[in-house]
Amino acid sequence: MGGTFSVGGGGNVSIVAANGGVFQLTTSALNIPCTLKDDDDNTLLPKAPDTSAMAPAYQPAYVVPVYDVGDNNMSVPFVLNVPNGGTVAAQDWDSKSLNSNDFWVAYVLEAFQRAFDRDRDPDTEVVTLGVTANPDGGSLSFIEAIRDGTSNPVVREQNNIVHETGHAVGRSGDEPVTDEASNFNANYLEHIRSAARPLP
Repeated sequence: MGGTFSVGGGGNVSIVAANGGVFQLTTSALNIPCTLKDDDDNTLLPKAPDTSAMAPAYQPAYVVPVYDVGDNNMSVPFVLNVPNGGTVAAQDWDSKSLNSNDFWVAYVLEAFQRAFDRDRDPDTEVVTLGVTANPDGGSLSFIEAIRDGTSNPVVREQNNIVHETGHAVGRSGDEPVTDEASNFNANYLEHIRSAARPLP
């Protein structure tokens, strides 16, 4: 009682009570120095989605992806943490009206990350790598969440693009969609083969 106490190089604080039976000190305040680090990589965007695994993934479903709409806007409004309450985000799907039974159009936007409780910060947290709006269509792939906590973010991003567009083209929220090598499971191949068009 009446002494001082310091933790980890912090400033001295007064000891106002001591309980030797449970080895407990009560202090007037506590100052523990620490360093906080944000490991997000803010250089990841803007970036077009990596669609290089789509053609082989869709071949067993008898779909040939064609990238003829083009990447015509790299200035989509930035949303740091896409809300968990829905899939509404700053989307710029200006070809949505062309989606039809005769001409399939799917949309995928490379986004940053889901809301703070689904972004793998800390590393033990549950993470959302992407989301596809149902029934409105449009997919988001969360590049920071993909990068954070994986040894091969390139392959994980490619699989995630196949996974999310699979939800849209197969018109289903069923899981699992793919394996870790961008192969659709049998259930999703059937969804895609029998779909009239992608969402919406």
